[in-house]
Amino acid sequence: MSLRFSVLALVAAVPLAACTMAPRVVALPGTGKTFEQFTADDTACRTWASQRQGSSSQWQYDMAYTQCMYSRGHRVPISGGQYVSPGAMPASTLPADAPPPPPGTPPPPPPGPSR
Repeated sequence: MSLRFSVLALVAAVPLAACTMAPRVVALPGTGKTFEQFTADDTACRTWASQRQGSSSQWQYDMAYTQCMYSRGHRVPISGGQYVSPGAMPASTLPADAPPPPPGTPPPPPPGPSR
């Protein structure tokens, strides 16, 4: 009887967990965006990300949320703890005298892990 109760409790908790997922990334209002625009977009992007997320991971939810907020003109995090706004990509970190890539077609990526 306790195994049956545990399974029922788990099944009941899964939809609840999906409804309460929240982004683990911090988006900031874009340049020229009002706080009202930001909160409306945040709500819409949370809804959009959760509809696409289904039973996926937190990472996939965060990516969908980040893409949505960026597409609406808000600032989103990039690697290195920086934020970027649409149309304001950071300058390249390559030195000005860096050589160009070699000519020809790049090699194929290495094979992935076997399953």
